[in-house]
Amino acid sequence: MVIGRRLYWNADRSKIVEHGDPESAFLAFSESKDVPNEIVDRFNLDATKEKAVSKPPATKAKAKAPETK
Repeated sequence: MVIGRRLYWNADRSKIVEHGDPESAFLAFSESKDVPNEIVDRFNLDATKEKAVSKPPATKAKAKAPETK
């Protein structure tokens, strides 16, 4: 599962908490990172909280400006 938010380990790494939680101690997963299914299942992470992770737009070729005379 790709996450759209930061998740943190608590101090003894026994649970994963949300960004801003007073128990957060160590960054577990940053935005747009894939979380292994075993972690999702073990810590009951809620996939419905995930916002859609958007990919950066494809670069478009820049059109040359017409030459002026």
